[in-house]
Amino acid sequence: SVKGKGKIKVTCLECKTPKYPSKALRRGAEGSPLIKVWINTNGNVVKTIIIKSSKIDSIDKAAMKAALESSFYPIQSDSTLNIEYNLKIK
Repeated sequence: SVKGKGKIKVTCLECKTPKYPSKALRRGAEGSPLIKVWINTNGNVVKTIIIKSSKIDSIDKAAMKAALESSFYPIQSDSTLNIEYNLKIK
């Protein structure tokens, strides 16, 4: 749910997961960037920013791309949501 004018339930319609950057994978780099997304009433992501960087540029870019490509079910009013992506080598 999202804080603001009461609580708005935001449900993912098509949530993308970041593609692990091959450069980061080769180096054994891991990270957990926190991305803020702006969602319009149609459920589309219209803007993203990094709130907390993973300190690894390729991982941050992969997270931003995944957030921008995600979509949500329509909502009553434009909202924001924070998404943390955990890119760990398994």
